[in-house]
Amino acid sequence: MGPPPRPPAGNQNYGPQFQGANQQNSQAFFQYSQCNGKKKALCIGINYIGQKNELSGCINDANNIQHFLCRKPTSQITLAVQVHD
Repeated sequence: MGPPPRPPAGNQNYGPQFQGANQQNSQAFFQYSQCNGKKKALCIGINYIGQKNELSGCINDANNIQHFLCRKPTSQITLAVQVHD
């Protein structure tokens, strides 16, 4: 059993088509990471304090994930943590 197959390299279209700039048909797209080296993480914690659907613990979760990912001294990861009340 070898390594898993690499993700598709080109744009992956999804959703409905729409008319974009210059009256040309467009469609939303994304591109898979090619997993070619640098490790990256984005941790977001939003508690929505004062909102009708307020949450608790999301900021703590984002901070805990940050500490978990960076716990090894040899860990070379680019990490961005964004928290909002």
